[in-house]
Amino acid sequence: VKKVYSINIVYFPLGQGEDYIYQGKLDFIGRHIQDKLEPSNLQKELFKIEQVYQIFPEYYILRVKQFNDVTKNSLDEWIYFLKNSEIKEEFQARGLAQAKENLRIESLPNTEKAAYQKYLEDKRYEISMLEGAEAIGELRGREEGRKEGILEGIQQERRASIERILQLRLGTIPSEISETIQGLDIQQLDNLMARALTASSLDEFSQHLP
Repeated sequence: VKKVYSINIVYFPLGQGEDYIYQGKLDFIGRHIQDKLEPSNLQKELFKIEQVYQIFPEYYILRVKQFNDVTKNSLDEWIYFLKNSEIKEEFQARGLAQAKENLRIESLPNTEKAAYQKYLEDKRYEISMLEGAEAIGELRGREEGRKEGILEGIQQERRASIERILQLRLGTIPSEISETIQGLDIQQLDNLMARALTASSLDEFSQHLP
């Protein structure tokens, strides 16, 4: 039996109350004699529970507007993000790093966001090309050579994507930076993409070059 949690995030005044997190549990009360349904001793042992509600869905209401911006735990960090669309550097809650990256992408100007979207589309296309190359190579016995050719094409497209984003954001790229980018492999290029999107200057970007 897997526990189900229903989390409802509300930005409007739902009900009356001072707290910002409300928890709801299911209790089953008899219609006729008003007794409370309890688990049997066997069920307690089997499911490791003490109350029936522990195996039924549990409900949470997060009243974001009620939050006072004081973070005491990882859940508070998420609520702070939901309320303020901001993630502080000291936040450690699981998943916030990816949320921060998504927030940064969404705040980019349209031209830079379009360049990043093209980069993501290229990556999806590259994956399908590699998978196709492996299948065809197995049939024809020429897998390695075909895959190497596709990988080289992928690397060139990655390099072009990074340089395109740098030019859109930061202007003309010095030749030494361009030459370094041309010598990087796919993994290094993927790691640099986030820097290309967030660096405030070419000098800052160059500090992250291998």
